[in-house]
Amino acid sequence: MPLVRPADVVVGVGGYVSVPAVMAARWAHRPIVLHEQNAVPSLSNRALARFASAVGVSFGSSRAAFGARVRTVVTGNPVRAQIATARERRVELAEEARATFDLEAGRTTVAVFGGSLGALHLDQVVAGSLQHLRHRDDLQLIVLTGRDHLDVVVSAATDVAPLLVRPIAFLDRIELALAVADLAVARAGAGHIAELTDCGVPSILVPYPHATENHQEANARELVSVGAAELALDADLSSEPLARRILALVDNDERRTTMAAAALAWATPDADQRLADLVHEVGR
Repeated sequence: MPLVRPADVVVGVGGYVSVPAVMAARWAHRPIVLHEQNAVPSLSNRALARFASAVGVSFGSSRAAFGARVRTVVTGNPVRAQIATARERRVELAEEARATFDLEAGRTTVAVFGGSLGALHLDQVVAGSLQHLRHRDDLQLIVLTGRDHLDVVVSAATDVAPLLVRPIAFLDRIELALAVADLAVARAGAGHIAELTDCGVPSILVPYPHATENHQEANARELVSVGAAELALDADLSSEPLARRILALVDNDERRTTMAAAALAWATPDADQRLADLVHEVGR
């Protein structure tokens, strides 16, 4: 209660840690704003929404879960400024990325994102797909493996020339990979989706199958519905089909251009300002 009493507005961003602060705000008669990152709202946000003056959402499809009595506003999901501006600086950042990762200009670049901790099954499937991509001298891959899975891809990438493969355990400047990527293969967490769409990167999304209430699949399906991504379910994922799907997009510039445009149309690169405006309005 002492934390919220001086506040003009209290913001909850989901998860059990938000519950005490939001309930304290209710008891102290302070206005409440919630923010929901995913297409399937968290249990805490669904429970607390009745006390909120407004709920900012990242996915339009999530609005129905809150009901007609709750005011919802599509704010998008804020990302770091370096990522939000990466599209505008793409030429500069892509050149830096090629130097940083030892990539070749002129090759189509596929970036694989498994999440900050990596994704073992995705890394294994990508490692297996390299044999089906090895004949391509016009292709290069950046594979962010997570620190625990680096060897999975490194061992598979030792003899796949003329294909270029750059396995990376962890990257704190994710904007470099996003700027140089012509196509991404990625998990479908809300953060990944915000980054990919803000940067206009077409993607093959592989939702984490054990996410709460399967929210990553719901995230991915919204992007598929607007033409910004393709969906590959983890349970169906194997090396040769993934390689075929990658090559189908690598060899179809028009399709990737259309997907990139759809991603940018869906994106909210000003999500930080939208959410701040909503908080200011409620607090005022």
